[in-house]
Amino acid sequence: TKGYLAFVRTSLSSNTQALMIAQADGRGTRTLVGPSKFPTLMFPQFSPDGGRIVFAAAGGPRPKPTRRSDRPAPLLVAWLAPPVASAHGLPMDLWMINADGTDLRPLTDLSEDDPVSVWSPDGRWIAFTGALGLYLLDAGRGTVLRVHDENGGAGLTWLPR
Repeated sequence: TKGYLAFVRTSLSSNTQALMIAQADGRGTRTLVGPSKFPTLMFPQFSPDGGRIVFAAAGGPRPKPTRRSDRPAPLLVAWLAPPVASAHGLPMDLWMINADGTDLRPLTDLSEDDPVSVWSPDGRWIAFTGALGLYLLDAGRGTVLRVHDENGGAGLTWLPR
């Protein structure tokens, strides 16, 4: 069988997940994203050319934000902040990694609930849906456009024309 599979391996004993890749017959299994990178990850999708994989994950190795001051934020700011919304699971974002395991990077900063993605046939766009809506992500520029502001449902597909 030709081709490759990208999948999430879950270890019940350590309660961790890793992003894996293997030949379609199960041989040559490799870890692309180890179990210590994210508390949870899911829904890997190969790009149409097979060179990249997009997936949903919570947390992750983001650079620390720079702060203007080491002083704590005033209590008033925290009091005026919007309340935390309840979600099905941990707030997640889309991430991308090359199929060879290099260049792991975040694509969104939306904290969506279980975002499910699909590539456009030409690989230029990634459509994804979550509890807050349906989105289009320009895979090259990284810009996100919200297409619809209601829950997109449990599935998504892209019809080539």
